[in-house]
Amino acid sequence: MPGTDDTIACCSRRQAAGLEFLEDALEYEDSNSWKRGDNFASNTALPSYAPDTAVEPVHYDISLTYSFETKSVRGTCVQTIANRRSTNAGVPSAALSTITLNAVGFTDVQVRGDGIASWRYDGTKIYVAWEKAFEGLEERKVTVEWKVVEPIAGLYFNVPDKYYPNRVVHSITDNEPELCRYWLPCVDYPAVRTTLSFSITAPKNMVALANGALVDEKDNGNGTKTTRYKLGHLCPSYLICVCVGEFVSVDDGEVAGVPVRYFAPKNVDPANLKRAFGRTPDMLRWLPKKTGVPFPYPKYYQLSSNLMPGAMENISLVTWGEQYLMDEKFYKERGLYTEMTNIHEMALWLEENHGMEEFEYEMLLNAENYMAEAGRYMRPIVTRTFDSSWSMFDQHTYPGGAYRIHMLRRLLGDTAFWAGVQKYVKTYQGEVVETDLFRRCLEVASGLNLTKFFDQWFYSKGYPKLKGTFEYNQAKRYVQINFQQTQVNKNENIPIFELSLDVEVTDTDGKVYTEEAIFTNAGPRASVFIPIGTAKVAFIRVDPDRKVLHSLDMNPGEDILEGTARKAKDVANRVWAYAELIKIGTLAALKKVREAIVEESFHGVRNRTAAALSRAKTPGTLNAIMTMLKAEKDPRPMWSIVNGLSVRDEKVREALLEFLKRDDLPYRPHAAALENVGLQLNPADLEYLLSVAKDPKLIGLHTIVRQGALRALGFTRTPEAFTYLLSAIQPGHEPERARPAAISGLSLCARWQPPASIRLAIDTLTNLLIQERDTSVRAACISALADLEAKSAIPVVMATRSSWDERRWSRVEKIVKRLREGGAAVGPGMGAEKVKEVWKVVEELEAKVRKLEEKEWERQGKDKEKEKGKDKEKGVEQKLEGAGEEKGEKVGEGVEQKLEGASGEKEETTVV
Repeated sequence: MPGTDDTIACCSRRQAAGLEFLEDALEYEDSNSWKRGDNFASNTALPSYAPDTAVEPVHYDISLTYSFETKSVRGTCVQTIANRRSTNAGVPSAALSTITLNAVGFTDVQVRGDGIASWRYDGTKIYVAWEKAFEGLEERKVTVEWKVVEPIAGLYFNVPDKYYPNRVVHSITDNEPELCRYWLPCVDYPAVRTTLSFSITAPKNMVALANGALVDEKDNGNGTKTTRYKLGHLCPSYLICVCVGEFVSVDDGEVAGVPVRYFAPKNVDPANLKRAFGRTPDMLRWLPKKTGVPFPYPKYYQLSSNLMPGAMENISLVTWGEQYLMDEKFYKERGLYTEMTNIHEMALWLEENHGMEEFEYEMLLNAENYMAEAGRYMRPIVTRTFDSSWSMFDQHTYPGGAYRIHMLRRLLGDTAFWAGVQKYVKTYQGEVVETDLFRRCLEVASGLNLTKFFDQWFYSKGYPKLKGTFEYNQAKRYVQINFQQTQVNKNENIPIFELSLDVEVTDTDGKVYTEEAIFTNAGPRASVFIPIGTAKVAFIRVDPDRKVLHSLDMNPGEDILEGTARKAKDVANRVWAYAELIKIGTLAALKKVREAIVEESFHGVRNRTAAALSRAKTPGTLNAIMTMLKAEKDPRPMWSIVNGLSVRDEKVREALLEFLKRDDLPYRPHAAALENVGLQLNPADLEYLLSVAKDPKLIGLHTIVRQGALRALGFTRTPEAFTYLLSAIQPGHEPERARPAAISGLSLCARWQPPASIRLAIDTLTNLLIQERDTSVRAACISALADLEAKSAIPVVMATRSSWDERRWSRVEKIVKRLREGGAAVGPGMGAEKVKEVWKVVEELEAKVRKLEEKEWERQGKDKEKEKGKDKEKGVEQKLEGAGEEKGEKVGEGVEQKLEGASGEKEETTVV
């Protein structure tokens, strides 16, 4: 794992809080308002650096005793502190005689050890000072005793209560990036790594798991047992993991002597565990072949829990959120979602195990999500300046970093690239690394100087945004394309990228012509001139091997775009061609999209085309999406298609209701369809949506369908829905995972209610925020209060400071800042009243625009028919020119009469 400025080693794992799989970053469980409108770093953010390690822990011997009744742990940690250097030359004495341990919110703290002169605890840190400085290679022991009760982060408990009596008792830790300090006294930074040993005392009916190999278990004769583990490999604090509880398990054998097992709370179907993680043994065989290093740890266990927000690759004990578990239905829709997370998003796994199109699609999604975030803020991939270390777990680091590593693989070729990777892993295994070390290993393996590449792509911000003009001269038999980089901004330090871009032109005879556009730092423009044969251009491909991260805005003509959409071999160029046709937006262009997309064989192209259509929201694009919905049978792109119908329109409503009649609907498309039915504001749908929201048989795996129904009620804006949602947000009314959706639904609905009802919603949300311990519920309350512009709630929100860890509090502060700056509301809910007025205006304008667009489409259809009539008339007149004058006049008069009749008939026909 890298230090604070590094990206290379952590590109393989996406942000845990709902942004895990790129084709739908707006995940149902995600609370996107946490990030809305954020800049990456505030003006007050300072560069961050790892701590000094003149003396540092090298081993933690951890003893934990669990009390589930009080949600507490009492601990003792014997820490071996060492000076790893043989000489102290140049090292200040103070650095060799003191250490600071992170420890937030502890009670009953005691510290002892030989030679300790003093120690003190201030509520967040333990400061230890020795009488004498450490000698070279000297080790000393420090014993810390403490207790934590319901810590706000790092260590989590799932215990039944009166509202949720069926909870399965268990506890887990989740420490990334710097949360270990909330339950274990340690130097809580990635640069410090130790070996570990554990003694875990818990009720004897429970399973205790931790990093490393099982040493033994001992029955204590008092209803408890003590389980011991030992890990001989160096481990940073954020990868320390302890899980205790009533678990079910699946044994999946061994790989090269390494046992593989999966765990979950005992109410989970073991088949769902096996289905989710069953490819793990294959991955454990595959990955060492790529890295050149055998799997180094004594076991590979994975545990799924509702307490986890995402997935965390703790050493030898990986923890997962419950959303990764799969029943048979969910596996058809999201099987690769869990599989890709399991292999830590190494897209090459897809290429070698699921085919090139799946690999290309994953890389396309990486590019799209990075670019989407870069539309909100841009930063260099490598940076030390941030408000919270958690900020680094964004779409720049994960998909943005992943695409740049893919570019290196394309630049170097597989042989040199993997040789460099293997050198990097073998050379720096167990050490603290930075990005430049990776660069040097690749340079040794390839012989290339990669300094410029890393300067441009890792240490500069932005990416090439290309604008292209396309010229095709069939008579002179050439194609010329002029490219310009439009992202260049000296004030923002966004550079010209030096790169080469392959361009491929294919004619109707199947002959392929290629050329290369080369950009230098001399200017932002580059051109290609491609001589071609007599056959017409059929389609084009720009950067067919996806060697360069870029966006492209270029219209080569509808026919060529259609050819590219239908015939391009790679996924990205097909998706690009469909997007350009949609951007053109004419009747003819969208007809090409509608006819071609239902014949597209790959689900990913259908997915992204549906997303592009949904952004346009014109009558033509809606027709295309409805055509796709009617034809689609594959669960994988279905959510994007249904989600694209988020427009109020009677035909859309009919299509959604018809879709909802299908048997055995996939969970996520089912939820999206319910939400979009709610958007229709048809009073006839309220009873149906309420019945779904109340039906215990329609909750769906992970409550996905119930969440959709609750948000759908919010979209209806009705007093009946408001009343129901006001009750639904209370504990015990809904399944726990669905409660944030109920709060979101209430916020959506409340802004359309009378002022007294808005005030009631604000008061209810404020009280819930005060009483709740569930982080996701409290986060949803704060987001809802901000959406309702409840400035009166700011003091209450700020008073919850002590219940948030630093990572989440930085997000809360940004929401409060947005709320404070959101306008001068005169009272509770006045902001919502303004929103209501604006929305009414917007909706009226949208309806008018759609009517105008429909008329324009009708006009385009009539014009096309008139053009056809004129063409026929011209053809007849040309034929008549050679006939005799008298005969020609008589025939001409007859033809004109027929054409007038035909034209009149066609003017009455609307073409869609």
